[in-house]
Amino acid sequence: MKEVVLIVDKEDDDIKHFQDHILELDSDVTVESENDLSKAISKIREIIQRGDKVLCLFTEIIYRKNNDVFELKEQIAPYNAHLHTENDLLSLENMYYCEGSIINSTS
Repeated sequence: MKEVVLIVDKEDDDIKHFQDHILELDSDVTVESENDLSKAISKIREIIQRGDKVLCLFTEIIYRKNNDVFELKEQIAPYNAHLHTENDLLSLENMYYCEGSIINSTS
């Protein structure tokens, strides 16, 4: 089992020091900030289902859902989530999709 790092918006200054480590391990899990967060969630699910652990480092990201634009900034930037199981992933999804205000994007 390996731990995969998923970076949402890898150009953010706060996480540039992870760059080499991330690309060395699994660059295909990088999701750029203009993509919808659901793409990142799907990728995380794939990684968890194959038995790997995930460390998500979410930085500032803006994404669209139902024609509304949610800006996720200081509340979660950077937000580190250790995701080892499907339940961990569901908790992450709930945090992003439940409330419109904050909605409350790996090694």
